[in-house]
Amino acid sequence: MNENNQWLLQQLDDLIKNEPQYEQRALLEGLKKIINEQDLRLEQLQNEIDGRLWNHDQW
Repeated sequence: MNENNQWLLQQLDDLIKNEPQYEQRALLEGLKKIINEQDLRLEQLQNEIDGRLWNHDQW
């Protein structure tokens, strides 16, 4: 996970702690899940590119 995503997740955690309304906390938690999922997909795509570059059969 890059520094920007870590910072963003920390900011969301701080907002969640200080948010009294359930709906707003749920929205912020959903944003955290989206960020984590995007980070996972980005890592998978980077690994796929690396794998394809080293697979000489697919050149």
